[in-house]
Amino acid sequence: MPPPSLSASTVLKMDSPAASALSHRLRAATHLLAVLSTTPLLLSYILRQYLSPKASAGVLATPPARQRTVLVTGGKMAKSLFVARALWRAGHRVVLVETEQYWCSGSRLSRAVWAFATVADPRKSGAAYLADLQRVFEQYGCDTFMPVSSPFSARYDAMFLRGKQPQEMQVLNDKDENDGSGVSSSSTDEDSTIQRSTDKESTVTREKKECVRDCRNLHFAASVCDILDDKHSFWKYCTETLGLPSSSSQDSDGGMLPSHRFISDEEVLVLNKQLQEAGTKDKYVLKNLGYDPLHRLDLFCLPADGVKVTKYLEKIRADGNGVSEHEPWQAQLFIDKGVEMSCFAVLRDSSLELFTCALSSASQLRYVHAGRTPEGTTTPAKRNAGHVPLIDAQAAACRKWVDAFCAALREKDERLDGQLCWDFMCTNDGAVRAFPLECNPRVHSQCAVFGAANGDQRRFGEALVGSARDAVLVPDMATDAEAETHFWGWWANEFYSRQDTSLLLRLLEMLHSFVSGVCFLLGLSHGGNARVFRYTQACDENATWYTSHFSFKDSDFDAEDPLPFLGRNLLQPLVLFWGVLLSGNEWTKYDFCIGKVVQKNGD
Repeated sequence: MPPPSLSASTVLKMDSPAASALSHRLRAATHLLAVLSTTPLLLSYILRQYLSPKASAGVLATPPARQRTVLVTGGKMAKSLFVARALWRAGHRVVLVETEQYWCSGSRLSRAVWAFATVADPRKSGAAYLADLQRVFEQYGCDTFMPVSSPFSARYDAMFLRGKQPQEMQVLNDKDENDGSGVSSSSTDEDSTIQRSTDKESTVTREKKECVRDCRNLHFAASVCDILDDKHSFWKYCTETLGLPSSSSQDSDGGMLPSHRFISDEEVLVLNKQLQEAGTKDKYVLKNLGYDPLHRLDLFCLPADGVKVTKYLEKIRADGNGVSEHEPWQAQLFIDKGVEMSCFAVLRDSSLELFTCALSSASQLRYVHAGRTPEGTTTPAKRNAGHVPLIDAQAAACRKWVDAFCAALREKDERLDGQLCWDFMCTNDGAVRAFPLECNPRVHSQCAVFGAANGDQRRFGEALVGSARDAVLVPDMATDAEAETHFWGWWANEFYSRQDTSLLLRLLEMLHSFVSGVCFLLGLSHGGNARVFRYTQACDENATWYTSHFSFKDSDFDAEDPLPFLGRNLLQPLVLFWGVLLSGNEWTKYDFCIGKVVQKNGD
């Protein structure tokens, strides 16, 4: 008797949610195998670093006059590890936190981390997140809050400890650790004086009583975050409040690019029609004003055919990111002939304390400090050939705009204290000009350029807590032996991007194709030959500039603190890929820098 044929009711439809989930599970399983397979390579990299004649230890500071206990958020991200190490090398203690989903954060293994704790996800409950921060802050006797924020948590981080500045700070409640209650920025009236210490009190409890009068949040106020984090609001703030020039000022060194804000599809279509009727050659790129990992690289421009615009609007709405009053979008003047630069800065009382600039491109995750050595400092004996005059001029144009921004803040008596980063587009039409595309009130991953070997990382930590400096801190290229020879990046990002030379990745791709083909023949999944490892292909000029002139140096690896390198490349991705394997949720890639699976409706 022949076997019964499979009917439509006994197999999954190829375009059904179950088939899609199976496809994403297969990719997750392939990545799990890939991560496990790279273990010998990771160990080999560590051994090679220790055997390298250039291997050197980081510079630890003598204990400062006042050792702070700093609460640092964002534990899953590489930049939180950099901040923790910088504060540790500056002589301070670090309490690292991350949301419960990321309990597996590899940074928790760091020597720089004195304690690690998990907190509620602010996307689920902002109040619970703030309460958990307060609980951890009190539990470990913290006196400083240094958030390494995600785009969503930045505003909640800005609320923490507000109203508890040094001149107003009251002694914190001595709450039971199991109480679970917390104090948000609006509930300081509930604080009461901690009772006198007893002989049985822990060292942490005594220390928190001694230093609560100097508690502070090293982050912008919530109202400032709202302005800086919104590309359109930032444009209005710079042009209307600060009086900075627009891009139409021909005598300026750069300026703010014109912007339009939308809260409905109809408004997008109206602008598109106006641009078509005007016959302008200018293009305006559509951007989500919120953080949007799914569409941030689309670069869909207006004007365009009305049907294409409508289809794109329908697509982003289907993806859960449609234009609405709660999720506004922006159209910003598009510069298609320019060089992208990224800058990171630390501001204290609207004065520039720290600055670095680097050539940038979408998700290429490679960094070298660009620009000439400041006057009055030692010049490197031999500069890398990649540092051509044009790149120096572009970096100088970005720095000039940042200096003008800070000067305007002080002139208008706008006090800004925090960490922020910009994306610039630099043009060269006879004169190099820098145009800020956006500003984010957050720490940037390019802070990795402040290396440990020559003391830059320690000075970075000192700048974060506000130690007085005579000049703006920039990476010291002259005293770092590898500053002119290596770029900072991430081992896994480089490995998974080199599909043309990696036999391991080819074998895993073949395995995935075979299993996918079997599932397709059985009607269990839809077909398709999309790449399994969707990582940087390093095909743009900025990305290849790094690989052409510099050798690779891993940002997570530290000879004095090696465990986070393994934790972030093994433990963390294995646990998170296992979660995707169980859920079957739609996802695109694993971001080894941020330390998360980029997935639909994710953080």
